[in-house]
Amino acid sequence: MNQETIVITCSKCGAKNRVPTAKLHDRPLCGKCHTPLSVHGKEALAVPVTDGTFSREVLASPEPVLLVLWAPWCAYCRMLAPITEKIAIDFEGRVKVAKMNVDENRAVPAQYTVQGVPTMLLFRDGKLMDRMVGVLSKEEIERHLKALLRLS
Repeated sequence: MNQETIVITCSKCGAKNRVPTAKLHDRPLCGKCHTPLSVHGKEALAVPVTDGTFSREVLASPEPVLLVLWAPWCAYCRMLAPITEKIAIDFEGRVKVAKMNVDENRAVPAQYTVQGVPTMLLFRDGKLMDRMVGVLSKEEIERHLKALLRLS
C-alpha cells in the first residue's frame, strides 16, 4: 500500500506530520499537539528547507524566496508561523515561502550570521536581498515582499 504523502509542519509546535494526500480533506490534526494542520494546498505551504536542500530550494529557486529561520521552542516563532502560512498562500506563484529549523540546521544560519529567531531572509536570484528580525505584522512582511518583487 504505497500512498502519496506530504509532510506538513505544525504551525503551533513545529512537529512534522506525514499526511496521505487522500486524507487532506479530512482536516488532519498534528500527531504531537492535536492542532488542526493547515492544508490549503500542497504548493501553498511553506517548504521545509535543510542545510542540505538550501542551495536547491532557495539559491537556485526561479522565484524569490522568503526563508523563515525558526526554532520549535521559540514562542515568537510560533506567533509568526500562521502569518507566514497566510503569506505563502497569498503570494503563491510569486514568492516561495520556506522554513528552516535552526536547531536542526546550523550551517546556513551561521553563513548568514543569524543571531536570533525568528529571522526572515529574502532571496532573489540566489542573492540575499533583505533581512527581517522578530515578529512582524503580515502587512509589514508584505511591504518587504512587494518591494522585492518591484525590483524583479
